[in-house]
Amino acid sequence: MPTPPRSPRIDPTLPASTLPVDAAQASHDGEWSASEINGDGTTVDFEHSDIAGCRFAGAALTGVSFADSRIVDTEFVDCELSGADFDTAALTRVAFVRCRISSANFGGARLTDVAITASKANDLNLRMTKLERCAVHETVIEQSDFTGSQGAEIAFVDSDLSATVFTNARLKNLVLYGSTLTELVGASALKGATIDSNQVLPFALALFAAHAVKVSDDRS
Repeated sequence: MPTPPRSPRIDPTLPASTLPVDAAQASHDGEWSASEINGDGTTVDFEHSDIAGCRFAGAALTGVSFADSRIVDTEFVDCELSGADFDTAALTRVAFVRCRISSANFGGARLTDVAITASKANDLNLRMTKLERCAVHETVIEQSDFTGSQGAEIAFVDSDLSATVFTNARLKNLVLYGSTLTELVGASALKGATIDSNQVLPFALALFAAHAVKVSDDRS
């Protein structure tokens, strides 16, 4: 098994901060630290922020931009993050638990020790991401795009990867245990991946598709 992600280091007794923040709070040079953050953050701009030691709990963050931010030792729990933008952000020891992250953009981001658990995360853009010790458990991540992504120590466990794109990805020490692999695109890039016995047929079919292999009994 790959080395699991390291957990966020968060103080269990965080002071609460309710979004949206007022202008005075919002203008603190983009630094957010040691807070439990909830409420409606859809009007808050987290671009170029430095977020450390925080827990976002039940926060509404639909379409919010975290682009080019540094996010460390942070949890997102029961949050709405559909369409959120993490373009070129750096996430280290970050956990998403029971979140909706559909159509979020992680293009060009660096994800280190990131875990996604029991979440809805379909249609993610993960093109050209750098991943190290990342794990996805019991999550719907179908139709996501890992084109050109690179990394090592990656686990997809009991998750739905249907129609996910891995074209030109380079992911070392990758496991796919218990995950749905129907209609994978670019499966030939998953050289060296570990699967279980129930995944042999769908993975083989994905490899056939990647190499344009046809199966036919018609010899005419």
